[in-house]
Amino acid sequence: MDRHIVRESLNVDVFDKHKTSGLMLNLNYTPAKSWWSEISTGLEHENLTTTGTFVAKASATGLDDIIMQAGHDVFLSNRTQFVLYACGGLPTKRKVIEAEKFDTLVGTRFFSAGAGTELSHDFIGAPEESLIGIFQGRLIHFFSREWCPILPAGADIQPGNMTDFLLSLLYHKSQNTYESGYNLTIFSNQAICLRPGYIAGDDIFRNSIFFHFNHSCSHFPATEHPVVVGFGIGGSWAKTDRIRIFSVRGTINMAF
Repeated sequence: MDRHIVRESLNVDVFDKHKTSGLMLNLNYTPAKSWWSEISTGLEHENLTTTGTFVAKASATGLDDIIMQAGHDVFLSNRTQFVLYACGGLPTKRKVIEAEKFDTLVGTRFFSAGAGTELSHDFIGAPEESLIGIFQGRLIHFFSREWCPILPAGADIQPGNMTDFLLSLLYHKSQNTYESGYNLTIFSNQAICLRPGYIAGDDIFRNSIFFHFNHSCSHFPATEHPVVVGFGIGGSWAKTDRIRIFSVRGTINMAF
């Protein structure tokens, strides 16, 4: 992630670069046809370089936030499905350091809670072929906390809310699945509470596009369980802070 952060009122003008690599861990449990739950985190390594009015170099390795979700699927018809779910996040680390003035390394440091919904429709509905349109919406609230030593003792940072809207199209035929889409993420209600004093942050509108390919393997080494392997790329950008993000990922899913 590359950013150019300018805050004239705070005399800040910096170029901020984050490079992240890691392994995502996800466990999904489906106790019944219409109920599901999952827990996920990531084992990550992140490097940070900041230049300008504030200079820093730092790196960290560890577990990302633990994200928990549980939801209920409602089948409106043979081709249409509605999903409602609750989600929450637990930080695996709470301490912040001076170098994390503009963003944290590996994890958010905040507790979070929210809810989301999904509506999908299959335009083909054949056993071996499907074309599914998907809309998702999600709102997550991050809870405020003290931010020392970056802020003075007793001052709080208010991370605010994250709202997601996603539109995607998924095509499946035989053993292959292709998905491409657009995601709008809005970061709102961010502020610094100095006691006394309150500095409101600007809302950030981040745009993302992505493509992902999955292949269901008939045979996979060392296991008899069904395995799906995948590859994806994505890009994100925002006018605020000139945010630019590029990502590449590989996935392996196994059903037990």
